[in-house]
Amino acid sequence: RCETHRPGSEPASDPTEGSATLPALNDVTLPANLSFEEWEAIGQRLRHIEKNRLWWWGDWLLYGETHFPDRYSQALEASDYTIGVLRNAMSVAKTFPASCRHDVPWSYHESVAHLPPDERELLLNRAEEKGYTREMLREAVKMTKQIKAGIDPFVELNALIDKLIRFLATMDDKENATAHAIRRLN
Repeated sequence: RCETHRPGSEPASDPTEGSATLPALNDVTLPANLSFEEWEAIGQRLRHIEKNRLWWWGDWLLYGETHFPDRYSQALEASDYTIGVLRNAMSVAKTFPASCRHDVPWSYHESVAHLPPDERELLLNRAEEKGYTREMLREAVKMTKQIKAGIDPFVELNALIDKLIRFLATMDDKENATAHAIRRLN
């Protein structure tokens, strides 16, 4: 299903550029003569690390579960994350192997992980193409569930529109009423 290569579908690279040793530093010491471009590149790298950290945890845990099934739970306890966060990261990584990951944040994948594969793919494609926020994606997931359950997702909106129309009809000064209604909607 996810065999097609997509930009950003490569496994997230190690934050130390391929080294198996992670830095133990809790600060960043920068040379005094950095150019703006070099400084900006460091910021991009930090954003990349932040964006992909839960993918790395999930992939790392999947590896541990497979290769060290009798001992990997000890590593879970050594993390600063709760067991729930780590299990969630592992579940999302298992649901979305590297070839199925879209160029959207990890949290978007988490929002659709419980859906059937075709729906996940459709919603993530839309989020990617149309620039959905996480909230917009979650709303799309909610609407998808409502439609599948035979519920009109616009019932609440239709009720509000009807209420607004009734309100406007009661106003003597239609122009003033419209302006008042618009102010209340904002």
